[in-house]
Amino acid sequence: LEQYVSEDGDAPFCGCYLVRSTLSQHRYSIYIGFTVNPLRRIRQHNGEIQGGARKTRSKRPWCFVALVNGFRSQVEALQF
Repeated sequence: LEQYVSEDGDAPFCGCYLVRSTLSQHRYSIYIGFTVNPLRRIRQHNGEIQGGARKTRSKRPWCFVALVNGFRSQVEALQF
């Protein structure tokens, strides 16, 4: 994931992500979001640091299923 934070130093990550709960009883639970820092965001969803979405709290831990990078703005990413 470190490569996604800033691939070329000039263009930071700006993209959407899909996470899935790793708990067997919630294996079909997914969450879609936007971030500029995937490493920080997954830590937030997993409760390691403050700021995760309320919707994901009860089904921790989460893992990335997909990351889509290369959008020019948050608006463009959210329209994806």
